[in-house]
Amino acid sequence: EIDEISQSMFWKDVCLDNRLSEVNISGKEKTLYHRFCADFCDFRGRGDEGHYIERMVNGVYAGADAQIAYDYYVFHYVVVTYVTVTETYTDSQGNTHTRLVTKRVETTHYRRGIMTDFPEAKGIAAVGGGGDWDYAVQWEPTSTEFGATFRVVADDQMAAVKFWKPAVVLTALEFAKHFSDPNIEVNRAGKLCISFDDS
Repeated sequence: EIDEISQSMFWKDVCLDNRLSEVNISGKEKTLYHRFCADFCDFRGRGDEGHYIERMVNGVYAGADAQIAYDYYVFHYVVVTYVTVTETYTDSQGNTHTRLVTKRVETTHYRRGIMTDFPEAKGIAAVGGGGDWDYAVQWEPTSTEFGATFRVVADDQMAAVKFWKPAVVLTALEFAKHFSDPNIEVNRAGKLCISFDDS
């Protein structure tokens, strides 16, 4: 209970320091997951159960040229595996035996990310960590480092060529140095989702 209070206080402090506002999603956690799953490939093909959005926060990035409103989310899902283990038991006569049994193991995972409007591009993604991607074209970048970090997919070749300019490639590589399993997607509606495994 102390840990929960401490975590809650820490989170409120983070929100206050960064001018973020918590979104009340109580009762909408699964609905939001289904909506995001329809919008972005990163949410698809992850885990076996327990899919829901755990937390959402609104923020505004104030840059020199523009202000960008965004949503930060925490996505929860559970991977289920079955492992065979040896179990020791004693029968009614007091004899000890071993047997193989299958046990269900649940592992909880989280993905985090930000979403914002991005009308400058549509139907492109750089995949560095999972998801189920339905873009028709795979594009080979000229940067070998970028190609080793991300698999680039798009609706068409020209969209990928136009978007992945050298400056954008360098920014994506810098992002990948700080976050594990990163994905960057601008969906077909011009919405950007940048996601990663780190907290």
